Amino acid sequence: MKRQFRYLKRGYEIELTSGPNGFTARFQGGTHQFHVQQNRDGELSVERDGRSDVLHVAADRDVVWVAFRGRTYRLEKEAQRPKRGGRGEGDVEGVLRAPMPGQVLEVRVTPGAEVRQGETLLVLEAMKMEIRIQAGQDGAVTRVPVSAGDQVDRDQVLVEIAPIERDED
Repeated sequence: MKRQFRYLKRGYEIELTSGPNGFTARFQGGTHQFHVQQNRDGELSVERDGRSDVLHVAADRDVVWVAFRGRTYRLEKEAQRPKRGGRGEGDVEGVLRAPMPGQVLEVRVTPGAEVRQGETLLVLEAMKMEIRIQAGQDGAVTRVPVSAGDQVDRDQVLVEIAPIERDED
């Protein structure tokens, strides 16, 4: 089965094949062997190419969050990606919302801060995993309506970013 995902606005195609010895995954020009065991809700033990790791996985609509080796990756299913426009503020580029209910562990930015695409702006805890909310574009933070310790609901605004106009010389 082939799946297409987006990570930081870049598309990736992953082809998974199930076999007697686990899964074979083909992505980014390589082939990897996986053995997966579900430990408990959202936690997977994965052996990849002879190396063992634990991943925490959560899905919400067309987004899959994977916490792996201290980083959290937000993967957006390409085929189900909503079109921009017509649905309100959630579709506006630069408005970062909570992917699921959780607690704000850390806020790393304040209004006025310049940020780069991929930079972690805020850390949430949800379903026993840390989710790093990262900038989807370069810009300046215009609003941070949450603080560390706040409980947030799914789709609640966490950070707003405006593009920075740069003069070209």
